[in-house]
Amino acid sequence: MQVQKYDVVVAGSGMGGLCAAALAVKEGYKTLVLEKREHVGGRFSTEEIDGFKCATGGYLLHDSGWVPQVFKEVGAKLDVRPCPERFYKFTKHGGQEFRLPTGSRFTAMFDIVGRLEGGKTKLASNLMKEVGQQKVKNAFKLGATKPETLGGQTLKEWLLRFTDNE
Repeated sequence: MQVQKYDVVVAGSGMGGLCAAALAVKEGYKTLVLEKREHVGGRFSTEEIDGFKCATGGYLLHDSGWVPQVFKEVGAKLDVRPCPERFYKFTKHGGQEFRLPTGSRFTAMFDIVGRLEGGKTKLASNLMKEVGQQKVKNAFKLGATKPETLGGQTLKEWLLRFTDNE
């Protein structure tokens, strides 16, 4: 096996890694991108879980963000569609599609669960976990930006409102 030499090695093929590699190549550096997973894309990819195709992270690019700027700088075409509404999209094996809006998730979640033939409990559990995580994240954000809204509660006191597991 012949040893290859590179000027730049990028760890990870997510959006940041691929953009960094593209910029390095544009500047004339011999570049190697390493990825531990079976596919490129990092959190800008889709995985199939129990027959559902789920986005693993990013699904929205702002047109004035750094990604479109990098694409323009390296001369790559950025093929995107306008996004009039934001939602999480799940596609069940067989093509059945479900949309979970980023706001008012509870109503949509129960609608999705009601339309499923099997695996309702597992999906409902996972969706409830996601909604619960969002509540905790929002509370941390609120506590950090407006601590007076917590009413003098400690984090432990606040958490015990939602669980009995210390």
